[in-house]
Amino acid sequence: MQETSPQALKSNPVSHCELRCWILDTGVPQEDADGTFLGYVGSCVDITDRRQATVYGDKVQLQQVMSNLLLNAFDAMDGRPAKDRRVTVFITLESPLVVRVAVRDRGAGLPNDRLATIFNPFVTSKPEGLGLGLSISRTIVEMHRGRLWAENNADQGATFYFTLPVGVPCS
Repeated sequence: MQETSPQALKSNPVSHCELRCWILDTGVPQEDADGTFLGYVGSCVDITDRRQATVYGDKVQLQQVMSNLLLNAFDAMDGRPAKDRRVTVFITLESPLVVRVAVRDRGAGLPNDRLATIFNPFVTSKPEGLGLGLSISRTIVEMHRGRLWAENNADQGATFYFTLPVGVPCS
């Protein structure tokens, strides 16, 4: 999984606006116990730093990372009351050269002993999971010269972070 052909990575500019649209376009349909459609669990996007920054990368691959992190966050809150199911995404300039995206859920969090292994291939907490989503996501982020990691929140749930360099086309 660590190797990819040069053709696989298409480097294009990706703006805050595009990241925000990807996030808002991802939603999970929710039904009550008798199958009545209740709507979508949504995401609250908070771009805490309004300075414009553009990262470069393969838009399809970066969208795959965002979708995977959001769907995992939604899954982490399965079984919680609807009012508690909230995913918040923060997009900030960590430094003048780095954009950081944080996907925060209000689920049960991650066992501390699993934090070091959740990005390994075939490690999953889902009954039907393959354990490849986080591993592939980390590989994609690293191919874009970024970093992906997770931390438990002090109050509830977990936050997955990834960083990407600003204005550096991928080779």
